[in-house]
Amino acid sequence: MKIKRMSWWNYRGLADGAINADGSDVLIHGQNGVGKSTIASVVPFVLFGKVTGTVKKYESGKVPTDDGLIHGAKIEFEDGTSLQREYFWTAQGNRQNLYINGEPVKLTAYKMEVARLTQGGGELVMNPFAFSELSAADQREWLIKICGTVEDKEIFALPEFAAAEKIFEGLSAEVFMARTKVELKHPRAEVNGIPYRIAELEREAKPTANEAELARQIEELRGERTQVLAAEIDVAELTAAREELARLTMPNPNANRATELRRQIDYHERKKSEAASRREELLEKYFGLANMERGKCPTCGQLIPVEKFEARREKELARIVADGQSCKAEIAEHEELLAELNDALSKVPSQVPAENQIAALKERIRTLEEKRSALESERRKKLDELEARIGDLVQSLNRVRVVANTQKRIAELRTREQDLNRQIAEMERELALADKFLQRKIELSEARISEHFEHIRFKLFTYVITTGEVKPTCEVMLNGVPYSALSKGEKLKASLDIWRTLQKKLGVELPLMIDDAESYTRNSFVDVPNQIWLFKVSDAPQLTIEVKKETRAAA
Repeated sequence: MKIKRMSWWNYRGLADGAINADGSDVLIHGQNGVGKSTIASVVPFVLFGKVTGTVKKYESGKVPTDDGLIHGAKIEFEDGTSLQREYFWTAQGNRQNLYINGEPVKLTAYKMEVARLTQGGGELVMNPFAFSELSAADQREWLIKICGTVEDKEIFALPEFAAAEKIFEGLSAEVFMARTKVELKHPRAEVNGIPYRIAELEREAKPTANEAELARQIEELRGERTQVLAAEIDVAELTAAREELARLTMPNPNANRATELRRQIDYHERKKSEAASRREELLEKYFGLANMERGKCPTCGQLIPVEKFEARREKELARIVADGQSCKAEIAEHEELLAELNDALSKVPSQVPAENQIAALKERIRTLEEKRSALESERRKKLDELEARIGDLVQSLNRVRVVANTQKRIAELRTREQDLNRQIAEMERELALADKFLQRKIELSEARISEHFEHIRFKLFTYVITTGEVKPTCEVMLNGVPYSALSKGEKLKASLDIWRTLQKKLGVELPLMIDDAESYTRNSFVDVPNQIWLFKVSDAPQLTIEVKKETRAAA
């Protein structure tokens, strides 16, 4: 699909303009700074919103700076489809407006239309250099998507790899190699240590004592050790002394009882004394009131009437008598309780052991403990001596048995060594097969991808011989030279080869647009039927646009 017309307004400081290409090739040239690269950016801007730098209001040239500025561009294709992207500026920022065939649409619909035009290839089918700007992983993904890759089952179908599928046990060759190399470390380490172990066993194979005699001595010493352990130290006397001391120093319940009785006696003695004192005070008050003469009224100063005086005195004397009787009854009650408590106290026995008896008992216990400690130390020493002798004899017996089995063990180690060598050889053979499998897969995969391209080849794997690791990569090669080392013209040739194949596989035929085209030679171009837009530096003082309808010789 070719571009019929391209137009722009307030776009990156460029004066409003348009190019009516009508599907023909276009050559845009002029001195540096006249706007060639700006026009070259119109297509990626309209289709993908891709711009150089941040989109902002323009403040130079004839571009207005008032709010309400509309900045954008439009592309019309030969099938009648038109796409338009613009920014409408306000004091708060900008708003993006999108149009398809003149009708405003949402961003999702706009992207769907761009995807339809590019068949999902996006910028890769518009910009020949877009592929080289991708990461190696993204490049591989695109190549596998459009060209396919070689599956393991295709390699298994080859006669030389017929047995590989069973050997790999459902794993990929890479995983199988990694697992096998880890597993191979153990038998290699073991087989490397076997000669040293055999030499050590042979050095230890020296004449020693008789095995039966050593076993007899060990049993004899073990029997003696059992007797020493069974011999008990007599602690009956010490136990009896400790029990006697515990009995003598045990807290006396009678003492606690006597203390409680004395506390109660003191309490009742105090209460009895308090009641007696109150009774004496009442007696003194009674006799004083009985002998009191009639007095004067403190208010009027006249003598109190006899009847009134006598009635008050009788009432007060009766109250005093009642209180006195209460005190007397309380005194009697306390005296009765005191008699009972003193009687109970007299019956509590006093059992206090003599201090010299306890001291003598403690000294006796100390002497017995020292004796027991000495006996225990002697027995422990005897046991340690027996254990040491038994240990020495056991070691000697073990050496005897080791020597007896040395030849058998050496034979077993040599058999094990042979088995391990066979196992290692088999694993190494499988590793070699996996290595060959990977090499073949790499060759076929790179060949399958590269057969879709005319000039370039792809290196899709990096194989590390030392580790057997296969690292995925994606490197473009032109005549055996990596893309990064190519000249500018060679890079264009490689990029155009990729671009053409991508368009072919996706079923699109979109324009080829190349900025800085003066740097490329005729040999840089591959044969493409697409509409071509070239942007070159020339001596023309003004931006010059030429629609070329005859030939492409200018390329």
